[in-house]
Amino acid sequence: MAPNKQSMEILRKEFDIHKPTVYVGVWDYLSNYSPSPISEETFEAKHQIAYAGNLRKSPFIYSLDAIPLDFAVWGEGIEKKLPQNVHHQGAVMPDELPPLLNQCSWGLVWDGPYIETCNGQLGTYLRFNNAHKCGLYLAAGLPLIVWKQSGMAHFVESHQVGICVESLRDLPSVMASLTKDQYLAFRKNVLHESALIRNGHYFLNALKRAERKNLTLLWRKLQPMEAGKDVLLVPKYLGEALGYNIHIVCGYDKETIQKMPAECLERMTFIKQPLSFEPKQRIPVYMRYLLTHARKIDLLMCFHRKSETFINLLLYKCLNWRGKTYVKLDTEAGKEWDISTKKGITRMMHHLMNRLFLSCCHTLSCETEQGYQFLTQHSVYAKHFSKKLVLLPNAFDEEALQGLNIKERSFEEKENLIITVGRIGTSQKNTEMLLDAVKQIEWNDWKLCLIGTIEPDFQLTITRFFAEYPQLKERVIFIGPVYDKRKLWEWYNRSKVFVLTSTWESFGIVLTEAQRFRNYLISTEVGGASSLIQQGKYGTLIPQNNSKVLADKLQNIIIGEIDINVYECQSPTLSYSDAIKPLLNF
Repeated sequence: MAPNKQSMEILRKEFDIHKPTVYVGVWDYLSNYSPSPISEETFEAKHQIAYAGNLRKSPFIYSLDAIPLDFAVWGEGIEKKLPQNVHHQGAVMPDELPPLLNQCSWGLVWDGPYIETCNGQLGTYLRFNNAHKCGLYLAAGLPLIVWKQSGMAHFVESHQVGICVESLRDLPSVMASLTKDQYLAFRKNVLHESALIRNGHYFLNALKRAERKNLTLLWRKLQPMEAGKDVLLVPKYLGEALGYNIHIVCGYDKETIQKMPAECLERMTFIKQPLSFEPKQRIPVYMRYLLTHARKIDLLMCFHRKSETFINLLLYKCLNWRGKTYVKLDTEAGKEWDISTKKGITRMMHHLMNRLFLSCCHTLSCETEQGYQFLTQHSVYAKHFSKKLVLLPNAFDEEALQGLNIKERSFEEKENLIITVGRIGTSQKNTEMLLDAVKQIEWNDWKLCLIGTIEPDFQLTITRFFAEYPQLKERVIFIGPVYDKRKLWEWYNRSKVFVLTSTWESFGIVLTEAQRFRNYLISTEVGGASSLIQQGKYGTLIPQNNSKVLADKLQNIIIGEIDINVYECQSPTLSYSDAIKPLLNF
């Protein structure tokens, strides 16, 4: 248990501590005192700011004459004369303090010698500590004033129970800007929190979360872009629906964890292991982790049908036979389960491994209708898959979109913009096909933006392309990688057309994102493209490696011969909260 969200992030980012952790939020303050709601009449009479604690470690109180506000202080340790606006109320027993504090209007959480900031050892302490003063003031019914860099700032802001300031010199102007309604709203929120804190809610709730069942994903080295992909979204939504703690066992560097969205760090625990992109290196790391932690894992999640997954499942079931397992196959057509081309002893060994693999799986899922139909109806293992396999298309993180408050553009508000998103220049993404089509088009006022990391070897191709077609520099723009989710989704939000020229995809998550923002889809027939396009309703399929057909489609869009305003209202994209529901029935 960590005191608060910021302390948990400090432990992870600065001290590289990655054990499963929950944070309490605020220290409770058990009390029988019940503050009454403040009336508008009483509001006018309440002006004092309360401060209670060990006054020996609070020398800033002797500088409060620089703040034109009234302060009441409780505690021992007065060492010299107080300013005229600071009134010492003596030292009282903890049970007697809440009703006395309630006569004030605010509770101040501050430490150290200065009113400008909380620095030194006490300032460092405040960055990660839950000050007991917070629980005390809230129990007494007071809104809080806290240092903006303190560990309590997140709680105060997220629960709307007070204000955060960088310096106490800011208090007069901040308070002057508050309306009566805003202050009364703080008091109302404080009364709600007061009832919880006086009954020990926050500690007991953290204890309950610490004792919840655990969903653990074994992954390789984590990449920043995976925060918005199924790698993290499926365990996040599934774990939350089940009420489980979510642990991601993976490798990562400091830069990756710093780029993770705050809500990922808050909802999931990233357990750092020396994992890379090399399968042979990963297997012993997984084995060591399972030997130590298997009995604490209630649901083990893995990706893909491969040797390391098989070893993980087998070892886990040997160590924790009551535990459940879920494998997300991430397959395009399910052909990796086809043993018809195998002969003799090789066929027999593959068959036995596949049977044992399936026996270790409680549930599996695949992304495409094509793969689901093959595995449940036509594969050698159809009988097994029909009982364990769920069709789970890669969906959209609707919750994240709502949290970002992006104003979605109507078709008329969108720009004449075509985009593609992916690893530019890889053989899989087949960017050459797109550039070849670009040469054949009259662009008028349209533009093409290519978003994503650019393969080093492909830079020469780009240089040659613009040397040969310099007139396209203003029409074809390489944006580079966009890791920030808001900025990436704004590209989809601005564009009218999305193009995917991949040679293969297990699903194609970028198509889901593009459809959510009502882009007309042009894609090779890979992954979930045909399901999303729905026989031409939301776009068009193009042949592999046929830049002429792609150029013709884009040209017809540019000159208006193809109607791309195909979404009547909302897009038909599935949200993850709905997509994972079939998993809950297994």
